[in-house]
Amino acid sequence: MGFVIFIYCFGIRRTIIESYAPVNAWDLLIILLSDVNLIIYFVLPFLLYFYVTFLVKDFEYHILIRLGSYKKWVLIASKKILLYLALTIIVWLLVAFIMSIGLPFASEWSSGSKLFEPTAIMRQYFDLPLLALLYQIVMFVITTFIILMSVTTIYVFLQSWRWISFVVTVLYIFSFVSWKLFPEYLAKLSLSNYVVMFQTLNLWNNTLTIPLIAIVSLGLIYLAVQFKDGKQIVSFTSFQTGIVVYLFVLVLGTYFMADTRSNTVIDLFLLNFFGTSSEGYTFLSYLYYIVIFFGFLYLAQIYLASEFSELSYYKIIRYNSMFKWMGEWLRNILLMAILYLFFIFILTLTVAYFKGIEFSFRVTVVEDMKFTSLLYHFFINGFLQISIYILLSITLQIVSKSSSTNLVTIGIFIALLFPGYKYIPVGLNGYSHLIYGTSPMIVSLYLILIVLVEGVCIFYLLNKKYIFEGV
Repeated sequence: MGFVIFIYCFGIRRTIIESYAPVNAWDLLIILLSDVNLIIYFVLPFLLYFYVTFLVKDFEYHILIRLGSYKKWVLIASKKILLYLALTIIVWLLVAFIMSIGLPFASEWSSGSKLFEPTAIMRQYFDLPLLALLYQIVMFVITTFIILMSVTTIYVFLQSWRWISFVVTVLYIFSFVSWKLFPEYLAKLSLSNYVVMFQTLNLWNNTLTIPLIAIVSLGLIYLAVQFKDGKQIVSFTSFQTGIVVYLFVLVLGTYFMADTRSNTVIDLFLLNFFGTSSEGYTFLSYLYYIVIFFGFLYLAQIYLASEFSELSYYKIIRYNSMFKWMGEWLRNILLMAILYLFFIFILTLTVAYFKGIEFSFRVTVVEDMKFTSLLYHFFINGFLQISIYILLSITLQIVSKSSSTNLVTIGIFIALLFPGYKYIPVGLNGYSHLIYGTSPMIVSLYLILIVLVEGVCIFYLLNKKYIFEGV
C-alpha cells in the first residue's frame, strides 16, 4: 500500500512543483490527503478488501458463542477497523511528509493555497492549515469507519462471503459511478463528497455534516445489531412513552423557535434561551423556557414519586442510611440533567444546520457578548438552575409525603418566571440576564448559595427522619 501511495503522491508533488506555485508544506499535505482519485481508486478499495478478508476469516461460531452476542462481536470488529484506519493514516502521513521535504513549514496559509481547490476551500473555514489537515484526517476516519461498520452489520445478517463480496463490489461501483456520473442535483448522494472534506464543505457549507451523519448512522447500526441479538427495540412503559412524546415536542418546538433574526448558530442559542428577566421578555421565549426546563422537571418529579412510593424500611436497611438511598437516585437525576443539557445543545445545532444558519461562534444580535460566557451560562448555570428545581421538589416531596404537590410546584415556578420578581431563583439561566448586564459568575454564586441552602434543608429533614412518618 505504501509503495502505491508513494508513487501517486510523487506525481502530485511533481505537478505542483512544476507549476511554480508559492505553496508551503501544509498545502501539499492537505492536497495529498484530499485527493479523490487516490481515495476512490486505491485507499477505499484497499480497506474494503482487507477488512472483508478479516470478516470472513474471523467470524466463527465458537467465538460468537463465547462472546454471547453479536453486539460484542461487532465491538471487537470495530476495534479492528480502527486499527486498519490508524495504520493507513500513519503510512499515508509518512509518505506525505516525505513528499513535503524541501518546502517551508509556515504556520499560516501560503499565497499559493488559493490556486488549488482543496486548500482554497479549506482556508475559508480554517484560519490555520494545521487545523484543516486535522479536520481532513479525523473526518476521513469517521466516514470510513461508518462505511466499514455498515459492512460489518450487513455481514452479521448475511453471514456469507459470496454475498458480502457482492455487497462490497456494489459499494465500490457506486462510489465510482456516483463520483463520475451523478449530475449536480444528486451530488449529496455521491460517496466522494463524504470522504474528501473540501468537497463536503463545498457541498454543505458547514463543518458538522460528517459528525451528524455519524451519530445517526451509529444509532441505526446499534438498533440493527440489537435486533439481530433478538432484543426488543421498542418496549415502552407509559413513562417512557411520555419521554418519547416530550422529546418529539422538544424537536418541533426548537425547530419552530428558530428565529429568522439569527445570523449565526450562537445567535439562535441567545434568542431561543432568552428566558425572562425584570427588564423584559418575549412571550415565545417564556413558553419555550417552560417546555424546555419545566418539562424536564416534571419528568424528574415522576421519577421522584416512584422512588418515594417504593420507600420502605427494608429499602432503608438495604442502603444502611437515608443519605445513601437518596444519593443513589439523586446522582442519576443530576446525571440525566447534564445529558439533557447536551441533548438540547446538539438539538439546537442540528436545527440550525437544517435551517441553513451559519455555523459561527460570533454573536451578532447583541454587542460585547462573548461565546465563552454564553456557553458557560448555558451549561453551568443551566445545571445549577435545574438542580435548584429538583432539590426544591425533593424538599416538598419529603414535607408533604405526597406527589400531589408536583404540579403545584411547577405552577408556582411558572408564575415566578414572569418578569418583575427580583432575587427569585427561577429562570436565572436565561440569557436575558446576561444581555441586561448581569455577570454569569454572579449568577453562579447566587445559584450555588441557593443549592447549599436547599441541601441543608434536605439534610435536616433526613437527619430528623422526618420522612419515616410517611413510610
